Amino acid sequence: MNALIKKVVDFLEEARAKHNVSKSDLEDNGAIAYANANDGTDFDWRVNNRLCEFGYGTKDGNRWAFKLLLMNDGMSTIYYYADGEMKPVDTIQKQIMSAEEAEELKDLMIECADDKFKWDCTLDELNLM
Repeated sequence: MNALIKKVVDFLEEARAKHNVSKSDLEDNGAIAYANANDGTDFDWRVNNRLCEFGYGTKDGNRWAFKLLLMNDGMSTIYYYADGEMKPVDTIQKQIMSAEEAEELKDLMIECADDKFKWDCTLDELNLM
């Protein structure tokens, strides 16, 4: 696994463990998704100063259970949505990488997802796990 992807995965795993949510209670047994289909990685990076969302979907696949936003400075925020809540019940912030590493990860996500026209895939489907 790529070291930068591992930082994202580790932070999501930390949040999941904090809230005692089993992978079996999440979409695709806890597969981590990358949600780039709305406007693409490059757009989010240039306009919103962040990558597209990473996260775990709810078991029914209709919304996020945990959503991670990685800003271009490497600061990351995870939003936890409990049992069908529309608003997050917890927010966790952490500097998980440097700005240079965040830009490297942006380039990787463009190469592995956007450039290959792979939209809203799991990290497994992008061969990043």
